[in-house]
Amino acid sequence: MADTPTAERVAALEEALRRQERISEALIERALRLADAPTNAFQLFETAGTLEGRVRERTAALERALGEFAEANAALERSQREAEEARQRLADAIESSNEGFAIFDADDRLVMCNSTYRSLWPEIADRLVPGIRFDEIVRLVAEVGGTLLARAAPARYISERLAQHALAGPPHIHALPDGRWIQVNELRTRGGGIVGVYTDITQVKAEDARARARELAERSAVLQATLDSIRDGVAVFDAGRRLVAWNDALRLVLALPDHVARAVPSHEALAAHCRARGLPGDSVTLAWPAAGEEAERLLTHALDDGRVLEVRRRGMPDGGLVLSFHDITDSVATSRWRGTWTRPAGRSPAGRPPCCSSTTTSTARPARSSSSGCGPRRPGKCRPPSSRPTDRPSCASASPPATCRSCPSR
Repeated sequence: MADTPTAERVAALEEALRRQERISEALIERALRLADAPTNAFQLFETAGTLEGRVRERTAALERALGEFAEANAALERSQREAEEARQRLADAIESSNEGFAIFDADDRLVMCNSTYRSLWPEIADRLVPGIRFDEIVRLVAEVGGTLLARAAPARYISERLAQHALAGPPHIHALPDGRWIQVNELRTRGGGIVGVYTDITQVKAEDARARARELAERSAVLQATLDSIRDGVAVFDAGRRLVAWNDALRLVLALPDHVARAVPSHEALAAHCRARGLPGDSVTLAWPAAGEEAERLLTHALDDGRVLEVRRRGMPDGGLVLSFHDITDSVATSRWRGTWTRPAGRSPAGRPPCCSSTTTSTARPARSSSSGCGPRRPGKCRPPSSRPTDRPSCASASPPATCRSCPSR
């Protein structure tokens, strides 16, 4: 396209040529009139000389105007040729880019785009031609479900995309149905148009997903190592009550099979298993906390096999839950022998001190094994514990004493 000053100069030269032609025609007509009029030879000679000079001047001026006009035409042709070459170079550069490229004018009509841009939506590629309005393109994309959002909520996609285009601000990302991810950068030109660059970031997204997966795996490994280092059995549930983490101690404490996730995949399954092992079914510690209920709970209970477990329930900020199971059988046996253990529900059955009866915080049967603390009194006296601190005292006296020397007096 020619620039404005060159076009104005060409128009002025054309107007000057028209004036020169009118002047020449007027002079010739005047000369003819004088030739027809009766006059003497000297006057005719004088008039002819004058007219010849004027015609010569006008002819020279006309030639100069024609020369300038030719130069202007040549400059105009050069400008048009250079503009076309520049346009072609721009088109070639855009086409060779591996990014989608689209230019819209101040009226929001498509001026130019490359094949990469058209390949984003093959269903409407033949309709993406210069002159189409941007809002028409957006509605066409919504009709064919050109993005995941357009497929799920077409009206929302149209409103959001038009707002993003009008703002021409920060980059925004669109997910295509074929799995590609496109980042759109739009910039406003000085003439009021908009240039859009559409970059395929699928590989970047994949790398980011792999990096997140590696980070999650590393964090999971650290979490699992931390859980495995804890002597207590630990079970972690997410907000959906699904078992998401546990340690090997949980399997040992609750006598679970090797495939823990299959045996107790949920909180309900683990609670049912605990009830089957002798823990009270109506315990609030094993129950999932209701809305607004304090998640921190503690339960001490004796199992049917003679072990005593301390169960703790703790809530997590994301709505999940942590249950821990601590075997305190040895601690309870030692406390019985020393006389420092207190039965949570008061005195033991038959009025005997705690060290001479089974210990439980619920209605479970008392432990009878001689290896699980002081059982029912036998003749003789209480033996002190063995050299190992975790061994439990046992009674081996020959005759029932009035009181056990290792127990508090009645």
